[in-house]
Amino acid sequence: MSIRLTILLVLFSSLPAFSTPGPSIIAKPKDPPALTLSTVVASRFTTMKIKEIEKIAGRKLKLKEKFAIKLLQWKVKKDLAKNKKGERSQKGKTALILSIAGVGCLLIPYLALASIPLVVLGLILGYQARKINPGDKRAKAAITIGWVGIILFLVVVALVVAILASFGSWGWG
Repeated sequence: MSIRLTILLVLFSSLPAFSTPGPSIIAKPKDPPALTLSTVVASRFTTMKIKEIEKIAGRKLKLKEKFAIKLLQWKVKKDLAKNKKGERSQKGKTALILSIAGVGCLLIPYLALASIPLVVLGLILGYQARKINPGDKRAKAAITIGWVGIILFLVVVALVVAILASFGSWGWG
């Protein structure tokens, strides 16, 4: 009896084990990367004309294939823009911080001169961020605050000049 049991155990242990599919305990990523191509190849693909694709394929494409390629190019371009959004938001965020710091420095008497470089840098970065992503709200806010900061600086300079000029008319000069 023990020999039969040993032979059965050896036979069953040597057979390959197959598992049935069941619920997975490993978490799957929510958004797998939509593109497996490198971004350089993908960006080149989005700018290709149908004639270039026909030349690469070595045949004339059907109308249905042309529509499918244009749709794919649009989706790839949209996905590339979504992937670059993180880089874009940093420039808009930096522009907003610099613009706010420039206006804040304008309110502190001896730091008022430091407000101009900060506001100008905020404006430059804001325009760059808006050029990359026209819908960036932080970039738009940075540009608005930057121009308000420049106008406030000019008003403060005009007030200081007016106050200093008024001292001369009182006979102190």
